[in-house]
Amino acid sequence: MYNNKNRRRAFTIIEVLLASMLLAVGLFTLFMLADRSVHDHKNIFTEQLAARLADEVMVELNRQFATELKDKRDLYSGTFTDKNSGMSWQAKIMPTDSDRIYKAEMTITDAGADPAVLFSFNTYLFK
Repeated sequence: MYNNKNRRRAFTIIEVLLASMLLAVGLFTLFMLADRSVHDHKNIFTEQLAARLADEVMVELNRQFATELKDKRDLYSGTFTDKNSGMSWQAKIMPTDSDRIYKAEMTITDAGADPAVLFSFNTYLFK
């Protein structure tokens, strides 16, 4: 007969499987969160880069618009060089009720990105 004092206590197969399943679910969730975090970081970096590039272009366009541009076209566009070679910009300039104020719509696009439009904003140029 079995003596309860000498009986060894061990985990049953069900307890081991349940613990393994909980560990697997936890690790899967952790890896999914890490992957999402890397993806979000990449998107934020790209959006910040596009915003910085748009600001640089708009400052230069505003400077040229106020002093040099004689033909006051309504559409300007260009591309970025170096490491941002796939990115391009387009600015649409429209007159307002004032002769000295123009509305500008800036769009930064990247042909290799999904979606292609990375950043878009509206601002005003003063002549």
